[in-house]
Amino acid sequence: MELSNTPQLKKHQAPPEIISTPAHRGVEVLQDASETKKRMMAEPSPSILGELKHEMFEQKEVEKVLNLAEQFLSTKLETPAANNNACEVLRVTPDMADELPQLLRTVADNSTIVFAPGAYVVKEPLIVRAEGTFLMAEVPLAPDGSKGTRLVGALSKPGDHTMLSISSGCATVSNIAFEWDIETDSKEYLACCIAVEGRSCAKLEFLHVLCRSGRAIEVRDKAKPIIQDCIIRNSVIGIHVCGRSQPTVLRNRVDSCVASCVRVTEKSSGKFSGNTFEKGGDACVWAGGSTKGVFRDNLLRNAKGCGVMLGEHSHVTVENCEIAGEHINGIQVGDEADPIVKNNQITGSQGSGIVLYDKGKGLFVGNQVKASKLAGIGIRDKSEPVFVHNTVSEGSGSGFVLLGECGGVYEGNHIVSNTCAGIGMKGTTNGLFQNNIVKDNHGYGVWVQDESCGTFQNNEISSNHSAGFAVSHMANPVVHHNQICGGKHVGILVQNNGRGLFTENTVQANRATNILLVGHSSGNFSQNVICDSTGGGVLFRGHSTCQLSRNRIIGNSRADVAVLDQAKPRLFANVLRDGHGRGLVITEQASGEFEANVIRGHVLAGVYVGGSADPTLTGNIVTSSQASGLVVEDQSKGTFVGNVLLDNESAAVAVQGSSSPHVEANLVRHNGKGGMWLGEKASGIFKNNYVEESHFAWKLGQDITAQFVAPPPIDVGKAIATKIEEALENSDNELLNLKYLAIRNPGDEIVQTVGIKKQTPDFVSRATNVKVQPCDTSMVAESPGLAAQTGGPVLPMSASIDVAAVDIEG
Repeated sequence: MELSNTPQLKKHQAPPEIISTPAHRGVEVLQDASETKKRMMAEPSPSILGELKHEMFEQKEVEKVLNLAEQFLSTKLETPAANNNACEVLRVTPDMADELPQLLRTVADNSTIVFAPGAYVVKEPLIVRAEGTFLMAEVPLAPDGSKGTRLVGALSKPGDHTMLSISSGCATVSNIAFEWDIETDSKEYLACCIAVEGRSCAKLEFLHVLCRSGRAIEVRDKAKPIIQDCIIRNSVIGIHVCGRSQPTVLRNRVDSCVASCVRVTEKSSGKFSGNTFEKGGDACVWAGGSTKGVFRDNLLRNAKGCGVMLGEHSHVTVENCEIAGEHINGIQVGDEADPIVKNNQITGSQGSGIVLYDKGKGLFVGNQVKASKLAGIGIRDKSEPVFVHNTVSEGSGSGFVLLGECGGVYEGNHIVSNTCAGIGMKGTTNGLFQNNIVKDNHGYGVWVQDESCGTFQNNEISSNHSAGFAVSHMANPVVHHNQICGGKHVGILVQNNGRGLFTENTVQANRATNILLVGHSSGNFSQNVICDSTGGGVLFRGHSTCQLSRNRIIGNSRADVAVLDQAKPRLFANVLRDGHGRGLVITEQASGEFEANVIRGHVLAGVYVGGSADPTLTGNIVTSSQASGLVVEDQSKGTFVGNVLLDNESAAVAVQGSSSPHVEANLVRHNGKGGMWLGEKASGIFKNNYVEESHFAWKLGQDITAQFVAPPPIDVGKAIATKIEEALENSDNELLNLKYLAIRNPGDEIVQTVGIKKQTPDFVSRATNVKVQPCDTSMVAESPGLAAQTGGPVLPMSASIDVAAVDIEG
C-alpha cells in the first residue's frame, strides 16, 4: 500500500532540544529537522507491535492492522519542499489540550503536529486551515482504541457542533482516536467529531472515532477526502456525506450506529470499497438525494433495519458486496431510486433480500439472494426494475413477488428451492419474464393472480412441488414458448376466473396432469405440446370454458383430454394421440364444442361420453384406437355430425345405457371391424351415416328406441379414407390441413353433409343446410360418377380445393 510521507516519533526516544517561543507556549519545536529525521527512521519498538497482537479482535483485522502499522512505522520522514520552506514538526502532550485551537489557527503550511499518547480534552472546536497540515499520533492506536492518542469532546458552547473541522486542501489526520461520548437515542443531534469541508482533499487514516451524540465523520461542501483504515463505532451516523461531496472510503470498519453506518445525500457521490459496515440502525448504508456513489467489495452485516437503503432519486452502484447476518431487508430501493446492483451476495434476510417500492427502478445483475424469510425479491408500488441473471434460492417465502401496480423485466434468473412460489404476482402487476429457470420450488413455480397479467416466454419451469404455472382470480398472462416440465403436481393450473393466452409451450411429464382448468376459467391454449403425464393431458373441471386449438396432446397415461363437472370448453384442430388411456373423455354434466380434431392411437376408446354430458363433435377424425372409436353411455346425449371413424379395434360407435345421442352424416370405414353398435334400450337419432367395410355394420340390441334414416346409396368412403390414410403416414399437421366434402342428391339445395370440417376456429354453427354453387367437375378426379361443386364445408378429397360438394348421379 502506498502511504504519504508520515513521520513517526518513537515512543522511547529522548525529548529533543526545544526553543520556547511566545507564539507556541509550551509547544516543543524541533530544532534540528535532519536529526529528527534520522531518529524517526529507526526501527519501531517491538512492544508496540506486541500490544497489537494481543488485542481481542478478529484475526483478519488483526493482521490488517499489524501490516498497516508496520508500513506506517517504517515510512521515512520527507521534508516538504513546497515554496522552498522547511516544515515545522511540533509535538504536543495531553496537558496542552487547551492550546490546540490556537496552535491550529496559527500553524504554518506543511506543518506536522505529533500527539504524545494520552487523552486530550477538547473544549473548543479545532479548525485546520493550513495547507498540508499533518496531525499524527506518536504511537499507533491499539485495535480497540484503548491505548494511544485520544481527543475527547467536551464542547459546551451553543453552536459548537464539530470537534475537528478540516477545510485545508490536503491535510492528513492519522492514528488518533476521537470520542464524543454523550448518550442519546436521538437521530437529529448535530454533533460531529470530524468534518471535512470546503473542497478539501484531506486524508483520514487509522482513526478510531466514536460520537454517540451525532456524526462520527461528516464530509460536506464538495469535499473529496480519503478515509481509510479507520474504526468508527457507537455513533448516530458513522460517515455522513452531503453537499455534493465525493469521498474515497477504503477498508474502514463502521459499526453500532443508531441511524446508519454511512449516509450519502445531497447529490454527493464517492467510492466506498473494502469496508465493513455492521449494526446500522435504519441501515448499514443509506443513500438518497440524487446521489451517485459506488459501493464495491464491502461487507454489511447485522443491521437492525436494512443492509442498504436507497431512496430519493439516488443512482448508486452497489457491487460485489456481501450482506449477511441479522437484517430485515438486504437492499431496499424506493422513492424513484434507480441504482445498479451487481454481483452481491445477500443471505439470511429476515424480510426480503431485495425490495423495491414507491416507483423504484434499477438494474440488478448477477446477485445471489439466499435464505430470505419472506420473498427473496419483492417489487411493489409502481416499481419498474430490470433483473438479469440473479439467483434467488432457499427462501422461506417465494422467490420473486410482485404486488400492487408494478412491472419490470426479469431475464435469465435462477429461482430455485424456495418454500413458496418461485414467482408470485398479485394485484394489477405486469412484467416480462423470459429465459428464467424456475425450479424445485415447494409451492407453485409461477402464480399469477388477481388482475395481474405479464408475459412469460422461453422460461424453464420444472420440478416444482405444486403447479408449475398457476393462474387465478381474473389474472390474464401471456405464456409463450416455455418448458413446463417434471412437476410433482400439475403443469398449468387455471382456476377461479383465471384467463390467459398459452401458446407454443411444452407441458411435459407433470405428475398429476399436465393442464388443469377449473372453476370459471376461460384461457386460450394454442399450438402447445402437452405430453407424457402419468396423470392426464388436459383436465377441465368446474365451469371452465377454455379453448384449445392446434395443440399436440400426446402420450399421456390417462385421458389426453377429460371434460368433467359442468365444463364447456371448445376444442378445434387439436391432435390427441398415442395415449395410454382414452383420447377424449366428456362426462358428468359437461358439454362443449369439439371440431376438426384428430384423435388416434389410444389404448382405450378414442372418444368417451358418459354421465349426463351433452357435447357437440363435428368433423373430427377418430382412428386406430385399440377399443371403440366413440362410446356414448349412461344418460348422456350429444350431437355427432360429420366425423370420420377409421380402423378402430372394436365398434366405430358404441351406444349403451340410456344414452340418446344425435349421430348424423358420419363416415365409418373399419376394414372388417365393427360399425355402429347400439346396446339395449339405446335411443337417439342416427341419420345419413355411411358405414362401409365394417363387420356387423349395424349391431342393435333389444328394446332400442332409436330413430334411423338411411343415407343415399353411394360408396364415398374409399376416396375419403385414402386421403386420411395417406396423411396418417406423414404428419399430424397434414391431417389437420385436409379439405372436406359435402354430399347431396342432384337438384337438391340442401346438402346431406358427411364429415364437416371448418378451417378456422370460430365455432360457427354446423353446416347441415348449405346451398352450393356449380363448379368445374374436373376438380375431383378420384370418384367416377361424381360431379364437384363449390359450396360449404367439406370432407377430405382434394388438396387443390378448399371446399366442395358432390352430386349423386341417378
